[in-house]
Amino acid sequence: MSLSGHSNDTEDEVEIFRSKGKMLLLLIGALAFVAMGIWMLTLSGDDIRMGRRFNNPIFVKAIGIVAIVFFGYCAFFAFRKLLDNAAALVISSEGLVDNASGLAPGVIRWSEITDIGEYMVQRQRFIAILLVDPEAFVEKSGRLARMLARANASMSGTPVNIPTNALRIDHEELLSLLHERWSASRAD
Repeated sequence: MSLSGHSNDTEDEVEIFRSKGKMLLLLIGALAFVAMGIWMLTLSGDDIRMGRRFNNPIFVKAIGIVAIVFFGYCAFFAFRKLLDNAAALVISSEGLVDNASGLAPGVIRWSEITDIGEYMVQRQRFIAILLVDPEAFVEKSGRLARMLARANASMSGTPVNIPTNALRIDHEELLSLLHERWSASRAD
């Protein structure tokens, strides 16, 4: 299947799927943080003031709300992806389809890519796809996705970042495959 959705038997396409076990762990972890956020909201002002370190009730309640919202989104994403049997990443001679990231930007043609890099945040490894026109790419997204893509770009230099920890492929192997396909497209 080509990126345009038409079948093409001569094309060498690679489909990479998510690890369901890792997605389940992400869901459980996110739900645990949502529960902690809810617990923080249930604490009385007196209980919070008695704490040594975080004794400001407004601060603790704000952290609880942020935890519920952020990790609630993470839990929703993990649950959705846990039920999704589609490939997380499709790599072909035309480019790649990213369904692995939270933004799932869709089709990215090799001609739209200026470089492919990598970075790590905590113990989460990412492959950064640098684009010719990142702003045009961001504008194709919905409102929330645009905000998240801009936040991604401000942290990593690009709106397209593929998290590799939850994929059924080794990080180095995926990075090598992407570089190989991107280089081959430039040689054509």
